[in-house]
Amino acid sequence: MQQIIHLHRRHNRHCALGRQPGSYTAETEEDPRRPVCSCPITASGTLNGVHRRVATKQKTWVDARAMVEPSVEAGDWGAERSPLQLRLAVASKTGVEEAMAMVLRAQEDLNAAVQLLRTYQRSRKRS
Repeated sequence: MQQIIHLHRRHNRHCALGRQPGSYTAETEEDPRRPVCSCPITASGTLNGVHRRVATKQKTWVDARAMVEPSVEAGDWGAERSPLQLRLAVASKTGVEEAMAMVLRAQEDLNAAVQLLRTYQRSRKRS
């Protein structure tokens, strides 16, 4: 049985586009020519007979999909990934330059050693 999860952006009172607080928009409703607000994306749906609405805490649709992907694959809301695993999952679907930038940001978030970050930056410049 195919599990379907719906992603929607829940707007808050700080919405940069001035949308009504508490209102929702789907990815298809957002105009790609307009700026995107930074309101968080929420996932909702039923997995294995359990309906939930989950705050992904992500601002982009790609990151939100990567966040709920393990739950959909496992058919269970409890499946999770670490922030580094999420970035690597997203990176596998992007170009090399963008993937290297994501790895660098992930290492910075994990407070990697300065020398390690310099090595990543040098390898990024070479490619």
